[in-house]
Amino acid sequence: MLRLIPQSLRSGLRPWQVLILFVGLGGLTLANHPFWRDEVNPWLIARDSGTWLEFWQNIRYEGHPLLWYLCLAALQRVTDSLVSMQVLHFLLGTAGVVLFCYYSPFRPLEKALFSFGYYPFYEYLILSRNYVFGLTGTFLCCLLFPYRTRSYLPLALTLGIMANSHAYVLFVAAFLGLMLGLEFLCDRSHRQSYWQRSHPLDLVLSLVVFIGLLALSAYMISPPRDSQLHGGTDFFLNFDLHRLLVAIGKLPGAYLLVPPNSKHWLDLIVMDLLGLGIFVGTALFLVRKPFVLIFYALATTVTTFVFFYTKSIGGFRHFGSLYIIWIASLWLAHHYAPCDRLKTLFKLPDPLLLRVQKWMPRLLVLVLSLHCGTGFVMMGRELAVPWSASRATAQYMQKNDLDRAFIVASRDAIMAPLAGYLHRRFYYPETEAMGSFTLFLPTRQEATPEVTLAQTQEILSGQRSIAPEIPSQVLLLLNYRLDPPPPSASDPNPINPPATPATWTIGSLILQPIAQFERSYIHDEKYFLYQVSLTTSRQS
Repeated sequence: MLRLIPQSLRSGLRPWQVLILFVGLGGLTLANHPFWRDEVNPWLIARDSGTWLEFWQNIRYEGHPLLWYLCLAALQRVTDSLVSMQVLHFLLGTAGVVLFCYYSPFRPLEKALFSFGYYPFYEYLILSRNYVFGLTGTFLCCLLFPYRTRSYLPLALTLGIMANSHAYVLFVAAFLGLMLGLEFLCDRSHRQSYWQRSHPLDLVLSLVVFIGLLALSAYMISPPRDSQLHGGTDFFLNFDLHRLLVAIGKLPGAYLLVPPNSKHWLDLIVMDLLGLGIFVGTALFLVRKPFVLIFYALATTVTTFVFFYTKSIGGFRHFGSLYIIWIASLWLAHHYAPCDRLKTLFKLPDPLLLRVQKWMPRLLVLVLSLHCGTGFVMMGRELAVPWSASRATAQYMQKNDLDRAFIVASRDAIMAPLAGYLHRRFYYPETEAMGSFTLFLPTRQEATPEVTLAQTQEILSGQRSIAPEIPSQVLLLLNYRLDPPPPSASDPNPINPPATPATWTIGSLILQPIAQFERSYIHDEKYFLYQVSLTTSRQS
């Protein structure tokens, strides 16, 4: 495969050339990216939590550690602009690519392909989430790895900080720490080199920092008993073959960006075999680097089982942890001299290992090429279709002074980007209170259109005291379309009624459609605006 690539491309771009293109194209894509709910909900928690204790408690219901929320709280000490979050995230994602391009042992072509891959160029650059710390933090650990013979403290601090960004990254950090511990216990030459250059206090302090920060992360991601997010405290611990195949299917989802169709057994089996083939091939490639092999095998299998089997959580952003583990393992392998203990123990033939060594660079280029192509496809899609209709909706509301009205908004979880753009709170029927962010508590109930309209009527009639003054009109902000009632039997022309009436009546409410915003890649982040008033005078 490499022979089919011209020498000029095989030599790749220089790191500074890659970074100029990366920043330019990434910045262009980011400028066209509207915020969506998963990006803005943490921002709103940092903005609207009344006290630090409330801030801490709210994060517990998010299922994430503290790091990203603390970063957002610090940003809000300086500015209330959501764009600052994008800038911070963009800098963190770019830092990861800088580390990879300048310090990784990969060839120039591989560095260029990786940099424009789906995860570093889109998922962990354009979408402002806490996953970016996994990429940048892991690469920083790979950079600091050779300095472990002098001090473990920089690695312990980096691992502990990145562990407090996301549950998946916690597992990556934990198994990197396990690898370092096994090396210290089993490699006498490394241990002697460390004792000659360092002090026992360094080891003690490193262990305290590492274990303490990992414990903090584990505490924060453990859901409270009343949490309803992703099933709360429920884990699936029985054996289910189909569920297991679906979990294994995250491997081809991570490596090839092609997760199998869970409804088709043949698709599951074929794609799982491809994913397992890459996993086994990588394990054979690392068999002469036993400490890295332990990290790769355990981090991959445990992450797959804990998150994708027992909790059945899985989107492309989650698969990325498996991809980062794979890339980091290939990077870390360059720090170790070959060791034949496992080869001898398992009686692995030399021709097999030589063939794996020969084909791994080709497999790497193939995988990186798939990721690179997907990265550019996602950039084009972002430029063509907005990720969410939130920005267009917010701009329309601000232009027409609708953002000053009393707003009833439903579904609450979909409204976070608008609460962020408009710098305000809405009345949420799901919680029957004013709010901005959403926590999945037992007291929160899904609100049907009938429930939403009933509560709107109570607000307009004064039966539900929410605003300081009873509003004469309410702006109804929904993520679904309200259809006018069907024509009655007394309608003089029931066969051909108007397609979209200017107003219609539901009970004692008059509804007037104002605008709709349906250009959104996220299927449920489309927004519909209605002006609502009473048909009769307010009732006491």
